[in-house]
Amino acid sequence: MDARIKQVEHPGESWLDFRIENVPYSRMVEILGEPLSDGDGGHKVDVEWVVVPKDCISPETEEGQHLIVWNWKNGSNYGGDVANVVSWSAFGNQELAYRLFGPAHVPRTGSPPVVPV
Repeated sequence: MDARIKQVEHPGESWLDFRIENVPYSRMVEILGEPLSDGDGGHKVDVEWVVVPKDCISPETEEGQHLIVWNWKNGSNYGGDVANVVSWSAFGNQELAYRLFGPAHVPRTGSPPVVPV
């Protein structure tokens, strides 16, 4: 896992905010650690990560810190293999995603807040 982040519990609802593209599952595990959960129990999501910057003291109250990443309808629940997934749905801290994965993998949308990592 990247030393700049830590895993935390899911903060609640999330929805597609932006995408992380062309990053294999093995690289996701390298950067984000093992998935926090096995998704939604065999439906549309196979794996999910929830991370915040390492120096985030109170992720429950520090809005905009969470980065939530999951696969959507492209893994074993849909006849594929999560090990072959390279396109990920993401919600939350786009600046953190940009710093972890780089500009080639996180297309910029709008003007996300700059959050130190």
